[in-house]
Amino acid sequence: MQEQETKTSDVLRHNFVKVKPQDMRSQEPVKYYGETERLLLTPFVQEDSACFAKIASHPDVQAVDICFYGEVSTEYAKELISYYDTYWKDNTALFFSIHLKKPRTLIGSISLQLNPSFKRAELSYWLGRDYWGQGYCTEAANEVVKFAFSQLDYHRVFAQHLSNNPASGRVIRKIGMSYEGRLHEHVYRDGKYYDILQFGVLKKDYIRWLTSM
Repeated sequence: MQEQETKTSDVLRHNFVKVKPQDMRSQEPVKYYGETERLLLTPFVQEDSACFAKIASHPDVQAVDICFYGEVSTEYAKELISYYDTYWKDNTALFFSIHLKKPRTLIGSISLQLNPSFKRAELSYWLGRDYWGQGYCTEAANEVVKFAFSQLDYHRVFAQHLSNNPASGRVIRKIGMSYEGRLHEHVYRDGKYYDILQFGVLKKDYIRWLTSM
């Protein structure tokens, strides 16, 4: 049994570190900071707001992401980042900024919407238009899913994407998730209805998928 646990730990090894507040009396939550070969995955800070607003305002990003509509102002980005910090405190969601290591540049966001009662999390992400097609989402998502199963000990991770965003579906499949169903005309935007495609993976199946690679 111990050998099996060691093998599982090795397979799910991730590059996130836990950082506690320096002042033990602080109400600030524990946060996690991660990295991959090319990326840094860190909690958002207000200094990210201007770049956040710029890349989230791109029409191509908004066409495939239901979170943003129209120009995203720096002030609105600051508000969102404040909300993200509240979610960390409430342990309801973990929002990570995605930064390139070299040069240090904000390129997007990846998050886990948490449901501790059911030990499941929803993975979501978006990336600036200039950074599509370079494997960044897959790289970040792989690390975050390992984190969810290993650090958080969750049982299930799932993800959804709009039917007009097949590239997101390819990312989801590349990180071991399986197609689970379609929510027909689930989203209404700009006079059109869009389907939502859902994918998911259980911890045991994700471990099996990793070990088969």
